[in-house]
Amino acid sequence: MLLYDTVSDAKSKSFLLNEVYYLSGYILESSLSYAFFNHIRYNGDIYLSEHYNNKSFKTHHIQTKYIYMMQRSCVIRDLVFVSHGHTSKDLQRLFNNWDVKYRYEHYPNLDKALLDYYIKELEKGLIRIKIQFPS
Repeated sequence: MLLYDTVSDAKSKSFLLNEVYYLSGYILESSLSYAFFNHIRYNGDIYLSEHYNNKSFKTHHIQTKYIYMMQRSCVIRDLVFVSHGHTSKDLQRLFNNWDVKYRYEHYPNLDKALLDYYIKELEKGLIRIKIQFPS
């Protein structure tokens, strides 16, 4: 992270790490929504969709959204962190615990190396989504 390397004080570095973590959750959440609507070949106004307005789909809880998707036969191959299958327990914990509250609170003990690993795994997942669900 280029900006991270230019900041010298620990508080600012921590703030940057947490902001990246917070925003990355929305990227994953939005990508899952994209995959689902692509999977069901939805062509209408998404905001009027029964799925969009279902509390199990319109949620910030990634696992709840993914369960909803799987119940409708939308399974994303090799997205191990969503299905609780990642070999790194620390990394899996980051994926499992993402929540909108991190907009206002800091994730405990978030360090740059772990966040870099998280971002790389997230990027792999987004590539899998794009390959499996081309636009």
